[in-house]
Amino acid sequence: MRNESDKTQSIKTRGDIYRISKKQEAINDLNKSIDIEPNNVYALWVRGGIYTRQEKYDEALKDLNKALEIDPNNSYALGVRGEVSLKKGEFDDALEYIDKALKIDPDNLYAFEVRGEVYFKRGNLNDAFEDLNKVLEIGVDSNSFDTLGFRGGIYRVRGDNEKALKDFTKSIEIEPNNTFVLSRLGDILQRQGYDKEALANFTKSLEIEPNDVFTLRCRAQLYNKLRENDKALKDLDKALQINPNHKFSLETRSEIYREIREYEKSLKDYNKLIEISPSPNYLGKRGTVYRLMGRYEKAFKDLNQALEQEPNNSYVLTMRGRLHGVLDRYEDALNDINHALEEDPDEAWALMYRGDIYRRQGRLEEAIIDLKKALSIEPTNSFALRIIGMTYYGLKKHKEAILNLDKSLKVEQDYEFKMKMLKMYHQMGLFV
Repeated sequence: MRNESDKTQSIKTRGDIYRISKKQEAINDLNKSIDIEPNNVYALWVRGGIYTRQEKYDEALKDLNKALEIDPNNSYALGVRGEVSLKKGEFDDALEYIDKALKIDPDNLYAFEVRGEVYFKRGNLNDAFEDLNKVLEIGVDSNSFDTLGFRGGIYRVRGDNEKALKDFTKSIEIEPNNTFVLSRLGDILQRQGYDKEALANFTKSLEIEPNDVFTLRCRAQLYNKLRENDKALKDLDKALQINPNHKFSLETRSEIYREIREYEKSLKDYNKLIEISPSPNYLGKRGTVYRLMGRYEKAFKDLNQALEQEPNNSYVLTMRGRLHGVLDRYEDALNDINHALEEDPDEAWALMYRGDIYRRQGRLEEAIIDLKKALSIEPTNSFALRIIGMTYYGLKKHKEAILNLDKSLKVEQDYEFKMKMLKMYHQMGLFV
């Protein structure tokens, strides 16, 4: 069993690399020490750690490999050697070095940090959480920003935003330029409606690391939410130049193209997505684009294929129900949409489309119930606002009709469609 003085030394040794990585004087001293004593293992692995922090991996490997030739069981040299493999994306090699380091020295905090990051990047979140907690249980200090950042990342994935924010905030206080934390903090702030603060985080992160695909995609989503689609598409184009197969960027761009009715471009992105990953959701979304283009046979083909793979997919059931509704096949439409709502009672689009069918069938009060529930889930959905406005018009409730139709025009992003709707409302005698 290791005693507290061993753990204290572990903290001190971990701090050595963090503290002196940016101090040229310290590097000069290490160079002199190694010139005088070429086989000084401590000096070699510490300098190797500094080179790792500076992303000089070839120089780091030279020092670390020499240190391990002299002392194969030096746990800190093994730990830093594992970090080099981690930074190079060689996760299996990293774990081999780290596991050996921890077998020799179970209190090596540096190794726990590195292994926690390896597990995080491989998606082994429970193992990562356990390692990162071991480090932070010893105490949070000026070297804990990465550990806090990754644990915050796990809380974020788990949906525990309060704990994620707490870790991210502490991490940023220690290291304000940590791009991983800035972008993930921005993502949480965006979801909570703090758009200005989220945008500031994304922009600062991209000033430091301009080619980070995750952050480009997150900022694009925020720009889309703020109706700045030119900026959103610019970020997504850049993300996809860096990584042409990044699914989330392709999906976000295809959805924006669909929103602004550039259907051919949306279709092209969905074709690419289905090449990469032929999932039922992507087939369903491509089927939706085909429907919007009036290519109904192709739409049915995609939607049917998706439901063969996943018969209870509420999104795809909703989209096929909508297609039946467009073709006035109300019974088939309601069968699909009711099935979707059995699977997910809060599927907003299913509620909207069923409300629209009820309206067209003359079941106006039932339509209002569905549309109100849909708007409680998505208060600024232009389609739901438009349909509930039309339903109120059918009920001769012109004040409510005008109120909702006016809201629908304010949130509608497509100018030509907005003008078309405005003209139609005026012809109906509704001056919104």
